[in-house]
Amino acid sequence: MHTGEHLEIISSFSGSGTITNQLLMGVPAEFALLSLELDAQRLSDSQLVANESWHQLPCKGVLNRTPLVLLVRSGSPNHV
Repeated sequence: MHTGEHLEIISSFSGSGTITNQLLMGVPAEFALLSLELDAQRLSDSQLVANESWHQLPCKGVLNRTPLVLLVRSGSPNHV
């Protein structure tokens, strides 16, 4: 839908703890996708988000489960 408004999306991809640390240091964000509830709790403890507000979201804020994928190069020196 075209509204005539200018929209700018700037993304940052990093680990949940790194993103949480950046938010705690004051980096502005409208949305953060975290992988650990502990990180969300840290933001809550710092009063950056309402206490356990993610629990009010559908599925208590859990969007998906991320599978672990381990990639190992051929000839790994540790024989993984």
